[in-house]
Amino acid sequence: ELQETKTSEYFSLFHHPLDYRILLMDEDQDRIYVGSKDHILSLNINNISQEPLSVFWPASTIKVEECKMAGKDPTHGCGNFVRVIQAFNRTHLYVCGSGAFSPVCTYLNRGRRSEDQVFTIDSKCESGKGRCSFNPNVNTVSVMINEELFSGMYIDFMGTDAAIFRSLTKRNAVRTDQHNSKWLSEPL
Repeated sequence: ELQETKTSEYFSLFHHPLDYRILLMDEDQDRIYVGSKDHILSLNINNISQEPLSVFWPASTIKVEECKMAGKDPTHGCGNFVRVIQAFNRTHLYVCGSGAFSPVCTYLNRGRRSEDQVFTIDSKCESGKGRCSFNPNVNTVSVMINEELFSGMYIDFMGTDAAIFRSLTKRNAVRTDQHNSKWLSEPL
């Protein structure tokens, strides 16, 4: 029905599903950032048919092999499923992915203005534990406030310990009490 109204357009970047689950609207640069399996996209919200900027960010080969050896689904689990995209400052995004059940995070340079057409990974990857879920099928909720990341997720590989973390901070990183049902009970 929506296609019949001619007010929408089907969008596909690749011929196989990429598991789009996280979006971030950037009204200052007129962009929408999309996190998917092994990719982060930057689309122009004023011209959605314009070719998107894209960063290919797969999990390391070693981590993918370890994931498969652990018996996880190679297609729907052993990739880098981007689950956190937050504006860090005027020029950078902070992004995290499941990293084939070994969470990783990095900074993306998005430039100062959308006309710059800049969209590149700007630093080495760091551990995403406490910032992103191990399992790509489990949601991570996050917000960046004054360059501090607050994330809610299951913190362990088995998905039994739910926590809210404060990280990327000049103060001490903190988390909610472990296994305390008065704090969190299946928060996601």
